[in-house]
Amino acid sequence: MPNGIKDDILIVSKPQGSLIFYYFQYMKGEPIMITKSNIVEAVAAKAGLKKKDSEAAVNETIAAIAAALANGEKVQITGFGAFEVKERAARTGRNPQSGENIEIPASRRVSFSAGKNLKESVNK
Repeated sequence: MPNGIKDDILIVSKPQGSLIFYYFQYMKGEPIMITKSNIVEAVAAKAGLKKKDSEAAVNETIAAIAAALANGEKVQITGFGAFEVKERAARTGRNPQSGENIEIPASRRVSFSAGKNLKESVNK
């Protein structure tokens, strides 16, 4: 297993009935979805915090990232990656049902670029 994955799988909660579920799902090559509550439990276990304190820390981290992105700032977490807001220009699209041309307004989207350590752990 890639570095860090084995330990995290054994710590996460058991929405499917057991922790073994994640291990077998991983071994079969099936995708594993980790939820926010799984992250809260993993942080609590690894940092020795109460679940309530861990949840507050995770929520504040997410809120700080969201607030920075809403202000147009780039958020870089060394070794993990960078979140950045990118502008998407207005463009003309086509309604697939009617074939009619439609104007799609300009928008902003969040982009994520994986850091070196994350890329390496995923590609092992």
